[in-house]
Amino acid sequence: MNNPISYSNFMSGTDALMHAFETDPSMRTAGMGVFMLERPPDRKELTRRLERLTRLVPRFRQKATEVPFGISQPRFVVDPNFDLDYHIRWLALPAEAGIRDLFDYVQVQQVQDLDKHRAPWEVTVISGLPDGKAALLFKSSHTVTDAVGGIAMLAPLFDDADSDSNGADVDVPTPEDLSARDLIVEGAGNEVRFAAQSARSVGSKSLALVRDPLGSVKGATRAIRSLAKVMGATGAQRSSIMCGRSLSVRCDRVVLPLDPMKKAATAGGGKLNDAFVAGAAGAMRLYHQLHHATLDDLTMIMPMNVRDARTEHEAGNRWVVAKLAVPVAEPDPAKRIALIRERSLAARAEPGLLLFTNLSDIMTRIPTPLLLPLYKAGMMSGLDLGTSNVPGPPVVLKICGQSVEQLFLYGPIGAVPANLTMVSYHEHLDIAVQTNNGAIPDGEAFMQCLRAGFDEVLALSA
Repeated sequence: MNNPISYSNFMSGTDALMHAFETDPSMRTAGMGVFMLERPPDRKELTRRLERLTRLVPRFRQKATEVPFGISQPRFVVDPNFDLDYHIRWLALPAEAGIRDLFDYVQVQQVQDLDKHRAPWEVTVISGLPDGKAALLFKSSHTVTDAVGGIAMLAPLFDDADSDSNGADVDVPTPEDLSARDLIVEGAGNEVRFAAQSARSVGSKSLALVRDPLGSVKGATRAIRSLAKVMGATGAQRSSIMCGRSLSVRCDRVVLPLDPMKKAATAGGGKLNDAFVAGAAGAMRLYHQLHHATLDDLTMIMPMNVRDARTEHEAGNRWVVAKLAVPVAEPDPAKRIALIRERSLAARAEPGLLLFTNLSDIMTRIPTPLLLPLYKAGMMSGLDLGTSNVPGPPVVLKICGQSVEQLFLYGPIGAVPANLTMVSYHEHLDIAVQTNNGAIPDGEAFMQCLRAGFDEVLALSA
């Protein structure tokens, strides 16, 4: 690989936060990539490809192990009992099955826990789709990486990256069978490094305080206020109809043309992501009208990739989340795009975003029974919509000679009634849609509103 991925043995603060979430059934963090293939891949070749993937990307042979007494973040350990066959499943849909049957299976898998005693990922190949097509499902824990990192980590799975015919020149990662004493010693060392890093950070801030006490105090005050704003309410109205929650979700999909959506975004004075959110906001307006309810603004959560030149090749989670009030009541799609652009830029500029991420290393050292209620009462409170925008490959991918026709990424839905993840792939936008069945029991009606909301935006490109 030209740009090898680097790994830390211990989870980062954000990784550990996702790990803590997995103790709460309503906050499951598994994500799933659904690769729609023109034909099923060859079984022997895919197995060889996945074997090579786990050698090139050792994280896929590692499991998360708790450090005794919780003295440090969980450690990734190369599983001495790793069994590739366990992680690969092959299924065939019954005759007369359709795409809806595939996504009925996806939505069940999405809410099922992965085996915590093994490397947290699974691949399922499903054949029997209409016209001889197939799907490859790659399910992984969010503790391993986020969506952007996941696409990079899966690069060896695709044909162009698989230049080696058998992978024999790539060594198998050395298995680790660490004792409790080993974990305690390493964990203590990790905490010493964390304390030293924190001390250096405090030292630099103390020096700044001495040099410019008034400016430092003002800056700290602004940062604290911004953090409260990031974690607190946006002032938007809560939906009166999407109040229920359940442990079940519905998975759907929408495919849109890329260039017309870009033109629509430009017509509204925004970017592609603004047009995407405007379509989702329009859908929320139409869905509430369908149920004779009104809504002005609603609160949306939006993760943002913060990788830079230093961290772009590091495994793990590299994101921050922004909360903003989305203008649902505005019927004009161009005005919606402009408003969303304005508000998203303001949300991205909040210094509390990066401060919250920096604090995650400290937060995740709080016992999980205390951490989760605090997080859910703050960052996860008052949410009615989640959106994610993941830049995808601009060219058609192939897996074992079979073209990937569409690519959908289903992330954790958490406490949000509806969560949409858009991947810009080749010449189209593949949007994975998840709805909580307790909040939106009539999923097909919501999908009709969603398609209509995107049609409103696409009309700007004409």
